[in-house]
Amino acid sequence: MRLNISRNLTLMSKCKDLHFDIAQTEGEPIPELEAKELLSTVDGYEDFIKAVTFVSPVPIGFEDIPGGSKGYFNIAEKRIAVQ
Repeated sequence: MRLNISRNLTLMSKCKDLHFDIAQTEGEPIPELEAKELLSTVDGYEDFIKAVTFVSPVPIGFEDIPGGSKGYFNIAEKRIAVQ
């Protein structure tokens, strides 16, 4: 990122992205999207799962996950688990 302050001074930044917590922001609330659960009864479900598995950079596996979680990413094993 380049920021020209004046004709004689140019600042260079190595910071590519700035991230903020929602608590640090002001203004109207951001609308939330309702994500519906994708079930095996949806038309094209098998094709969708095959496509996602094919493009994923890490393995995706299906397993019984205790609690309310629908999935997680295991950092140590570099894999995605889906309920």
